[in-house]
Amino acid sequence: MRKLIIASLVVAGACLWSPHLAVAGCTASVNCGNGCFASVQECPPPYLPYSFSCSAPSQSFQCTGNNVCTSTSTYIECDGVRQTCTQQCYSSATTADCGGTHLSCAKCQSHQISCPL
Repeated sequence: MRKLIIASLVVAGACLWSPHLAVAGCTASVNCGNGCFASVQECPPPYLPYSFSCSAPSQSFQCTGNNVCTSTSTYIECDGVRQTCTQQCYSSATTADCGGTHLSCAKCQSHQISCPL
């Protein structure tokens, strides 16, 4: 009986520690559909009447996990690590922001960026 228990433990241990065991894993992906455009049609005084615009493509995320993968229309999560779709474009009377691009009437006025009048 003792030999049977030891043999069972050896077999179980070999199965648990085998480098050939495959982990099923999972993947998740989302295309956020949040491509956008922002613009300033005409800078107000005291700026010259510059105009400018910017755009950003839709975000998309993909992840791979070992245990749990979740995908919705606004985020993905793999093994507790979440990536979330965010609003990318904002504008005001004097600024336009798109993704990592920041445009402003002040930058046009100081010729840091080229803006049409």
